[in-house]
Amino acid sequence: MRLTLFIGPTERAAARLRNILQQQKDALLEQGVLAPDWNHVRLYAACAAPEAVGLLRHRRGLDSPLIGTTLRDEFHALIPHELAKTRADHVVLSAAQLGNLLSRPEELRALHDLLRPYFDDIRVVAHLDEQARTLVAHYGFAVAESRRHPLTQELALAERGDWWHGALAQRETAPDFGLFPEVQAPPFWLDYQALHAHWAAAFGADNITFRPLDLPHLMSRAGASEITESLGLSTPLGPVDPGRALAALPAPWLTRMRQFNDVLVRYQQTHDLACPRSTWSQMLQALQIGGPVIKPGSLAAISDHFARDNAALITRFPALDQALTPDTPEAPWQEADPQFGFRATQYLAAFAHRIRSTATPLAQKRADAEEARRSAARFEVLLHDPDAPKRHAPPMIGSSPG
Repeated sequence: MRLTLFIGPTERAAARLRNILQQQKDALLEQGVLAPDWNHVRLYAACAAPEAVGLLRHRRGLDSPLIGTTLRDEFHALIPHELAKTRADHVVLSAAQLGNLLSRPEELRALHDLLRPYFDDIRVVAHLDEQARTLVAHYGFAVAESRRHPLTQELALAERGDWWHGALAQRETAPDFGLFPEVQAPPFWLDYQALHAHWAAAFGADNITFRPLDLPHLMSRAGASEITESLGLSTPLGPVDPGRALAALPAPWLTRMRQFNDVLVRYQQTHDLACPRSTWSQMLQALQIGGPVIKPGSLAAISDHFARDNAALITRFPALDQALTPDTPEAPWQEADPQFGFRATQYLAAFAHRIRSTATPLAQKRADAEEARRSAARFEVLLHDPDAPKRHAPPMIGSSPG
C-alpha cells in the first residue's frame, strides 16, 4: 500500500489541498486513491515530543504528556480498519503540521514507526515558495496569534550561518501567556535544505519531493491539477470550487498588534493572569488600520541568506526554479509606523477592565491542576488496589476503635 503525505509546510497550501482532496474524493477513488478524512492535527500530536506543546496542542486540549501514546493507539486502530474497507491501493493525506511543527528526529521516527506497518511505499511532498515571500505571510499569521517580536529577529538570524538550529534555539513556551514556539520564534522550516535532510533521514532521500507552490493556481478552479501531477494520476482531475484568497494584513496594523502583544504578555506575567484567546482577538481587531503591506523584496537579506541552498535545490528539483526566485529587492525592511501617535500602553489601559474580568488567575489554575493531579493519583491507586480507601479511611463517628 502506497501513502503520499503532503506536509505543507504552509497551512494555507495544505488546507487547500485537503479541500480539493475532499471535493475530488470519488474521482480519486475511481483511480485507486483513498483520501480519508483522518484528523491531521491528531496525527501530528500522536508523534510530537511530549513536552513540545505548541499552539494547536494547547488549543485542542492535546497538551498532556501522555496524549501521544493514546493517539498512536487510536491510529493503530483506525488505519487498519479504514484500509480493510477500501479497494484503493494508494492513500493521500495533507497535514502542514507534519512539516512545520515536527522539528526533532525522534518525532519523524515516531511518525515513520506509526505508518510503516500499514504502508510499504511512503512518499513525502512539500510545496515551497521563496523564503521572503513565505516569511511575510507567516509573520502576518504569527502576529495575529500573539507574536511579540518584529522581523528584526529573522533578519538577525539571516546574518548567522545555521538557520534551522538558530531558529530552534530561540523557541520559548509559556502557553498561559500566549507564548508558543511556532508563533514567537523564527520558522525553522524556511531552511528548505535542512527540511529535506530532516525528512530524508527518516523516510529516505528518494522518497522526498519538493514541488513549487503556486497559491493563486491552487486556489483556482483548476487547482486539482496539482494533485493530478503530484500523485502521477493517469486521468486528470476535473475543476473544483475556487478557494478564498486571504489578503495580506496592512503593515501599520501589524505594528500595532505586535506592540500590543508585547505589552499584554508583560502585563499577564506581572499580574499572573491568562487572557483568553477570544478577548485577545477582539482587542487586536480593535486596533485595525489600513495601509500598505510588507513587500517581500524588503526582506532581500532573507533571500540572500538562502540563495546558495536554493540553487542546489533547483538543481535537484528543476520545477522549483520560478517558485524559489526572489522578488526584486526593495529598501530594507523597517517596521511600519503605527500611525496617529499609537501607543500600545494606552490601549492596554483602556482594555484593562475587560482583561481582568475575563482573565484566569493562574494561581487558581495551578491549584486546580494540582488537585486534578492528586485526584488522578488517588484514582490510579484505586484501580490497582480497590481496598486501599478502606484501609486508609478514618473511623466513623461513634464507632469503636476496637
